[in-house]
Amino acid sequence: MNIIAFFSLLGGIIAFILGILVYKKFLKNTLEITALQNPIPTFSAAAIMDGSDETIVSTNQAVIKLLDFKEDELIGCKHTQTSDKEKTKKDPIIGTGNILIMEDDDVIREALGEILTHLGYQIELAKNGEETIALYKAAKSVGQSFDVVIIDLTIRCGMGGKEAIEQLLEIDPNVKALVSSAYSIDPVISDYKRYGFCGVVTKPYNISELSEIIYETIERKDGCMS
Repeated sequence: MNIIAFFSLLGGIIAFILGILVYKKFLKNTLEITALQNPIPTFSAAAIMDGSDETIVSTNQAVIKLLDFKEDELIGCKHTQTSDKEKTKKDPIIGTGNILIMEDDDVIREALGEILTHLGYQIELAKNGEETIALYKAAKSVGQSFDVVIIDLTIRCGMGGKEAIEQLLEIDPNVKALVSSAYSIDPVISDYKRYGFCGVVTKPYNISELSEIIYETIERKDGCMS
């Protein structure tokens, strides 16, 4: 290979590499512009409270508000016309009181706490049974017992819901607790009263139904074992 052919080949390789770099830069800029023009929607607790048919759907990365959208129309942000049955659904009930939430999923715990705060409640958060017991004891010792404890039945790391309610009943036989789970076949869910719970809140949560059962539980004159 002579010197001219060598430099011609070298020039071609350099041009090819530069072309790739220029294309990658162009592609990156295009994606950044597209992201700015079409941001991923986020939902706050205040926004969730705007509708009467709200559901919190839990995933590992997000909490999504579903109102009157179909799945394909949610992407295009096209609102569907609600039926007469949907229009008669109750609004969330505003209340007062102290609520302790035991939930090991960080996203669900924070979102549920924020939503119940918007409904008028004072909130404390715990990620397992150990934290729940400690917070309940501390509140009771200063005469500020929780009006309701929402207990996630299945905890990945730490004391679960069944053990937590047993210890809470030892501390306070009149504790008012709601068991929370996505698994309706668990015997604790099907026979919740026998375990000392006042009721069941199933995942994903419907805010109107959740607010109603919390309000009714607080209004009870006695504990759940009565």
